[in-house]
Amino acid sequence: MESYKQEYGNWPEGAAMFIQLEGKNAKSIVFHEPHPSFRLSDGSMIDAWKRGIIFDGIVDDQPRFHSFGKDGIDQHGAEGSDDIVTWQ
Repeated sequence: MESYKQEYGNWPEGAAMFIQLEGKNAKSIVFHEPHPSFRLSDGSMIDAWKRGIIFDGIVDDQPRFHSFGKDGIDQHGAEGSDDIVTWQ
């Protein structure tokens, strides 16, 4: 995502952000190639437990994501939860 921002001056946006990172962008640049088992047909990314990865928005100019973790309970990345987060 950082490379995308450097190239275009902004973060990829919306539900299609992962598709944009995979090359469906104005310059057809591939920034990320996920293993097929971690992507759904609509372009959504999933975690190791086959659950969606949640985009939490941009905080302090950094994209934030989390997944529900092994227990499958969304605790919104709370400290002490088993949620997998990008900000801790």
